Amino acid sequence: MLKDNLKVVLAAVLKDRPATLKGVYIRSITLCTTMGPGIKLQIASATLEAKS
Repeated sequence: MLKDNLKVVLAAVLKDRPATLKGVYIRSITLCTTMGPGIKLQIASATLEAKS
């Protein structure tokens, strides 16, 4: 369920990217709970997953 939610959020962010923007749009992705430690996600695999 978490993976599906992340795919939907990333797909929406990538879809709404301005067409005139050059360079890297998403520099890093960190997933965390309210009071827990953050977990860095691999950007390449996360964005590929969201695009499919």
